[in-house]
Amino acid sequence: MKKFAALLLVVAFIYKVFIPGIIVGYSPILLSVITALFASIVTIYLMTGFNSKGIIAILGAIGGVLMAGVLSFIFVNSMRLTGYVTTEALNYASMLQNIKIKEVISAGVILGSMGAVMDVAMSISSALNEIKEKNQTIHGKELFLSGMRIGSDIIGTMINTLILAYIGSSLMTTIFIYLQKSQYPLIRILNFESIVVEILRAFCGSIGILVAVPITAYVASKIYSKK
Repeated sequence: MKKFAALLLVVAFIYKVFIPGIIVGYSPILLSVITALFASIVTIYLMTGFNSKGIIAILGAIGGVLMAGVLSFIFVNSMRLTGYVTTEALNYASMLQNIKIKEVISAGVILGSMGAVMDVAMSISSALNEIKEKNQTIHGKELFLSGMRIGSDIIGTMINTLILAYIGSSLMTTIFIYLQKSQYPLIRILNFESIVVEILRAFCGSIGILVAVPITAYVASKIYSKK
């Protein structure tokens, strides 16, 4: 019930604050970071409360999400993407004049990777908390190494989950590419902005998951070792 309540609160925040803020003209990246922070705090608080386990998970999740957002921002600007990824965006370009279209890509990366990164951070924080409860004399370095080993087992499945989610959301695009593979060379397909953005989302989201593991393990080793 608490998880469902957290989901409703996050969806309400996106609908009432995030989207209206973008339409008004605020930075989508800034709003997405605020949304990620809000979602992490609300979800983890309702699940575990404001204890050391929850705080560690929040810090790890925010670190991973911020890394994904920073990377996407760098790539979007260096690759000179316009942000007009879909045909609908081009058709309604006159309605998007006040919106920072290019930043919407990075905002989408942050929001898209938020769930997976939060899951990884919470799993590592909870596992290390159990280890500490069972062995009060364990050293901080041993906790960190245990967190890294646990994270390495989680990373593979979570990255697959993230990438498969992106493929599922753009399944029609994938089908169209397959149907036209004989007409367009691979290099031309990879230059379609819609394709580039999907690859960018999957790559930056995966990096966010990778970064969340050492951040969560390090913070947990410092906080739990002081208990």
